[in-house]
Amino acid sequence: MTIEGWKWHRERLNIVSSNTPFTFPLRALRVLIVVVALLNATLAGAAAPLHRCALEDWPAENYHAYVFHHGPLDPADQELVDVLASAPPKLGVNLLVSTVDTLKEMDAAIETLWNAQTNTEPPWLVVLSPPRDATNALIWSSALRTPSVGAILSSPARNRIAESLLEGDSAVWLLVECGDTVRDEAAVDLLAGELKRLEKELRSAKAGPGNQLKSDLPLIPHFALIRVTRSDVAEEFLLNTLIAAEDTMQRPLAFPIFGRGRVLPPLTGRHLNEEAIGRHCKLLMGDCTNGIRETTQGSELLLGAHWNSIFEKASPVTPIPSTAAKATPASETLNSSPTNAVPETRSSSLPEPSSFGGFAAGLILAAVVGFALMKVWRPRQP
Repeated sequence: MTIEGWKWHRERLNIVSSNTPFTFPLRALRVLIVVVALLNATLAGAAAPLHRCALEDWPAENYHAYVFHHGPLDPADQELVDVLASAPPKLGVNLLVSTVDTLKEMDAAIETLWNAQTNTEPPWLVVLSPPRDATNALIWSSALRTPSVGAILSSPARNRIAESLLEGDSAVWLLVECGDTVRDEAAVDLLAGELKRLEKELRSAKAGPGNQLKSDLPLIPHFALIRVTRSDVAEEFLLNTLIAAEDTMQRPLAFPIFGRGRVLPPLTGRHLNEEAIGRHCKLLMGDCTNGIRETTQGSELLLGAHWNSIFEKASPVTPIPSTAAKATPASETLNSSPTNAVPETRSSSLPEPSSFGGFAAGLILAAVVGFALMKVWRPRQP
């Protein structure tokens, strides 16, 4: 730039001379701080809701199945072991499978597990939960048979839970009925009514540009309700997972399930009320902050789902064929549509998250701060 050009620009900026003292008024500093904070928030994007963060980023912890046998497995038993071992890649089941020959030397922990079994009929199938407080709970033990393999890998309620979560539901509430019709129906009415109300109350929350999302699933509060009875033989593995053997409480249990099958502790008795239901739903719709996974109580379900397919356009649900004997399920779904269709109420007219929207807003804010500073940053006249 020439000297003449520089002088012209100085005159345009009202700079009288090189000796003119400059001031940076407090008002300008305040404007700068506020706008920079807004710019930073816009560019960073709002935190994703907890339920979506868990679905997209929290891998499901693995159960562990052990098949104890004496000597080589015969072809039929080996085929069942192969069904279990192939379930993770084929069906997306969070399950590790190990075979243990009891005629050979065993690891101390495995030998202890084997010795704790009673009335065994090898080959013997044992399933342990993911670690909880450094221990693995015994979920299942039985002879290795086709029905037992099917019961472990699949059940009607678990399939519907996986489908709902893969379709973008904020959470699935599983109600385990106690068998008392009055108490069970009262719990159903309470949950169904409160979940519908919360869907409307939270409908616009977290639905806008700037959300840090990775999938194209609709971001609308939606809570499914599934109910099962404690006597449902098709859900024996699920019930073993959720209910301790010593539990004798004859009250309904309501389990919130989110992410890739993470289960929060149940609400029951006087704790199953509007306030508690709302607190859990708002937690799941709240921001996913650093360290929240470690501080959020809960355990994992064994589900069959290809979770990473939510990032694809194709349908993420892979039907799991059941090898168990067919039985009429006692479970019933409320507040949700048939399992293979997305409810009409979940097609959103709300804006989807857009990284470009956040970038454009950042540029606008940058222009605003520049203009504001030009207005408030004036030279002090000599």
